[in-house]
Amino acid sequence: MPQVFISLIFVLLSGLASPIAYAENYELGQGWRSGNFYLSGYTNLELIDRFGSPAKLDIDDFSVFASGNINQWVNPFAEIELSKHTLIQQGGNAQNG
Repeated sequence: MPQVFISLIFVLLSGLASPIAYAENYELGQGWRSGNFYLSGYTNLELIDRFGSPAKLDIDDFSVFASGNINQWVNPFAEIELSKHTLIQQGGNAQNG
């Protein structure tokens, strides 16, 4: 059950980021700005298909950063990271480390 929940969160966040990437003034690597707050991140996917073993799609690293600039003393920053998570495995029974 936790694997399904984490995979669902990943898909929802990917869908949220899609319209941002097509914004008129967006440049790759810039992140998304809303007022004094920024949202950015990156992901690294790996498709592993070794001879003699089941193929699988892994998230090697998925990170989302949120930061803000409230005033000269208060500048919050938060990071959410997911690593080494198997999204899809041929034949099922995905195991995460």
